[in-house]
Amino acid sequence: MCIDPIHAVRHRLRNKHVDGEDSTEKGQFYDYPHGHDSHWVKQQYLPNVIKNARYYEYGDNRNEQAAKEYWEKIKKG
Repeated sequence: MCIDPIHAVRHRLRNKHVDGEDSTEKGQFYDYPHGHDSHWVKQQYLPNVIKNARYYEYGDNRNEQAAKEYWEKIKKG
């Protein structure tokens, strides 16, 4: 299997053991979202070439609008 290096998983997200004593030496500066009250952390997860790609658009129904409002609220802090 060949993986395009541009779209490869970011290094800091590859290793689930990012909290080890050598994690900063490996360049893994992942901030675990579930360690925060909102379960969300402002950090870049995608490669630069696709970081602004849009993968989902909220619909007009009540549930999707509630989800949209929730994400907008926690992203503001």
